[in-house]
Amino acid sequence: RERQALRVTDGALVVVDCIEGVCVQTETVLRQGIAERIKPILWLNKLDRIFLELQCEGEEAYQNFRNSVELAARLRLPRHTGDR
Repeated sequence: RERQALRVTDGALVVVDCIEGVCVQTETVLRQGIAERIKPILWLNKLDRIFLELQCEGEEAYQNFRNSVELAARLRLPRHTGDR
């Protein structure tokens, strides 16, 4: 069913909890979307949890964010710099 829905989709917003990471099903559907040439956008969600729950500061918070973003590289997501 996911493949059928992906064929009529222009893009996808991939929302990832910055602490929990990517769920297995999300990764599977994302790989299917990439195979269908869907243009995904990675969105890190719940950034406040890094500071409030884990009480990370500075470099530790940065490394946590970076680990979440590295998912994009592993899944071959295109990177967007904000320029058109």
